[in-house]
Amino acid sequence: MVSWVVRTTQPSARILDVGCGNGHLLLDLASRGYTNLTGTDYSAQAVRLAHEIALSDHHIITYAEQDFLDPEQVARVAGSTGFDVVLDKGTYDAICLMPMEDGSVDQKAIDVYPESVARSLADDGVFLITSCNWTEDELVRRFKDHLELFDRVKHTTFAFGGAVGQTVVTVAFKKQPAA
Repeated sequence: MVSWVVRTTQPSARILDVGCGNGHLLLDLASRGYTNLTGTDYSAQAVRLAHEIALSDHHIITYAEQDFLDPEQVARVAGSTGFDVVLDKGTYDAICLMPMEDGSVDQKAIDVYPESVARSLADDGVFLITSCNWTEDELVRRFKDHLELFDRVKHTTFAFGGAVGQTVVTVAFKKQPAA
């Protein structure tokens, strides 16, 4: 993901890492000269840890606790302009596996997530997602109402039973123009 961002964006790009955890993805970008970085996570503990690590490495990165499925919180973090790049390295995977009390998947959360991504992006923004649970085709179908496939990151492939595949997929989507 970092290589793709470095290859395709300027260091001044406004970048959001959704579900940033300890912030390692943004720390890597900061060490490469990126300066407009924001990380969000639903866990206050993760946000505190990411902030402490960034400070100890002398990087200025904004971190905030956020429920990415809450439109008000999404609007607050995105501001009036949105982000040039939104990164997801496993957050959508986790949301898709999040069980309800009855053990079923939370379909509403799965459906709201693409809307939250679109709301977080600037008009010409790009969403870069890495998933180990979904194929490229499945991700395209899930995000097609808000985003269109723009690019992909090649990963090592393997062959099994006559089929060729990958254990992980990384794809970039562009925000669809407003109707």
